[in-house]
Amino acid sequence: MDEEIEHFCHEHPLILASKWQIHNAGEKNIHCYGCCKPVYEPTYTCSIDCSNSRFIFHKRCLELPWSIEHNRFPGRLLTLTIDNVYYCCNCWRLCKGFAYLGSSSDGLEFTISISCGCLDYLLEEQRSIKHPSHRHPLTYVRKPSSLFHCDGCGTEERDFAYVCNFCEFWIHKSCTLLPTTFQSVSHHQHLLSLNYFLPHVYHRFRFNCDICHHRIYPMYWVYFCASCRFFAHVKCATQQTNSIAGPSNSNTEQEDGSLIQLPVNKVSTDLIVPFLIRQKVLPDIDDALSTTIPTTNQPQYFNYEHHLHPLTLVIFSNEVATADGEQINVTDDEGEMMLCDACITPIYKSCPPHMYYRCDKCKFFLHLSCYNLPSELEHDHGEGLHKLSLGMKGALSWSDCDFCSRPTNGLFYRCEDCSYTIDVKCASVLAVIRHEANRQLKLIGTRVKQRSFFDCSACGYSISYWYAYASENYDFNLHPECAMLPRIARHKLDKHPLSLAYPPYSHHSGDIYCEICEKEIHPKRWTYYCRECDQFFHAYCLTRSGWYRNIKFGHQLVLEKCHQSDHSLTFTLGSLRHRCSLCPSVVYDEIAFECASCYFSCCSTCAGIAVPSRRCFLFV
Repeated sequence: MDEEIEHFCHEHPLILASKWQIHNAGEKNIHCYGCCKPVYEPTYTCSIDCSNSRFIFHKRCLELPWSIEHNRFPGRLLTLTIDNVYYCCNCWRLCKGFAYLGSSSDGLEFTISISCGCLDYLLEEQRSIKHPSHRHPLTYVRKPSSLFHCDGCGTEERDFAYVCNFCEFWIHKSCTLLPTTFQSVSHHQHLLSLNYFLPHVYHRFRFNCDICHHRIYPMYWVYFCASCRFFAHVKCATQQTNSIAGPSNSNTEQEDGSLIQLPVNKVSTDLIVPFLIRQKVLPDIDDALSTTIPTTNQPQYFNYEHHLHPLTLVIFSNEVATADGEQINVTDDEGEMMLCDACITPIYKSCPPHMYYRCDKCKFFLHLSCYNLPSELEHDHGEGLHKLSLGMKGALSWSDCDFCSRPTNGLFYRCEDCSYTIDVKCASVLAVIRHEANRQLKLIGTRVKQRSFFDCSACGYSISYWYAYASENYDFNLHPECAMLPRIARHKLDKHPLSLAYPPYSHHSGDIYCEICEKEIHPKRWTYYCRECDQFFHAYCLTRSGWYRNIKFGHQLVLEKCHQSDHSLTFTLGSLRHRCSLCPSVVYDEIAFECASCYFSCCSTCAGIAVPSRRCFLFV
């Protein structure tokens, strides 16, 4: 057809319009004025006022014959017309748009909609078509078939069908009309492309629909954006009312302004201090942190209940205390980053309250906020309020947190009656949170019922145990340990801070690989990323975000049965040797006891010390 045509349905000439002109006209749900169906394919619009979406017609609707004969009305000529509202005399539905007008033998006029089943064949080019999704011709079944499973969209419903006479291939008639590309309201950035199977390059991973969050099966049709790794079922993508996440209610935002948004910058001040205020340990003062935590009456030396040696208060100089900008870690005499022995997070120089406690005899450090942790706590972990007591086992002993399932050798709270254990970071988190990865959703702490499986939006592994943070519709869910991933991590392979990053990684073309394990990273999973070096890391490959994130390493000890007594061994993650010096066990990147002076490395079994094993996830 020509780029500009004249048609009786409209007084002005009609021009062929691109999808961009149509969808930028200001309306979200645009329908053809002829058949009243959504506009996904080549269309014509008014040449005088293209922004008037009322006069938009499918190209195929304008190609309808102006007059026809039908076997149900022999000898009667039916003429194409257009009307605002009418009843179809065949199906008795209230319709509008194009219709065929005729008269019966007694002179009574009747109107039949072009969308009625008896005229449906007029909108098909031919009874047998060659569709790019299948190698054989497909035959159109004019009468609605019984329920059948569509080999295109993968759904089962009653619809007109195209069938293959050579093999068992059935697809909905509506699926054959799907546009190859279109702009979805669920994905505004780029056009979505139709593919008749999940592209082979993505078969290495399992993907969920980014609209309904159910699994995408490789054998069915899919709309996708290669740049953003956006995938959607064809039915979900073409439902224009769908969106990934609805807009937040302003009243809800105002009511929930006190909710903690993870990840926090500093656990000691952004997580534990609000917890101390809720526990009435500190006054609720909306002022600088230095006024929230009293700094003038802190003891200079004192005996701490959970440590053998007395602790000393250390105050930073004014120059360091007033420094702005990047967070500055405190390091010990050997250049190692100081970690608080309570919450197992770094101690910073350049943030309030500019002081901490340390042990002069060993590497024991304590945030000022962690020093103020209450010795007892009432906690509801799904079975009513229980009384928990603060405790610590020691540097070479640990407890498993029942909230995040991570082992810790820091401070924890434990119930004497049921042995429920929770580390101090998890105890400080509220039952309802927000997360930076999806600020529009409130995540509610939920006990996971037995045999209830749904996937974590961060790591992709199933959530099948104890506790989870989930949105109301379970379309965005997080393991507690994933919800509490630190905002910043570090690794020796990169001199820059690594920031927690969320998909899509549209700024990075091609596949992404972890710099540590050198394995490909699922394009829908959270990572740590260095923008300066353009490097990605699995969260579980980094020490401060992986399985041992709540374990403080660096403790020195002498094991005479394993190594000479004049050499002390360091409790660490193995890095000197691949295997244990005493047995064939692999110690690299596992808990080990190493002597840097003589290149000796001993596994935990040979050392006679029980260590926590890494949990195996169930991936579905």
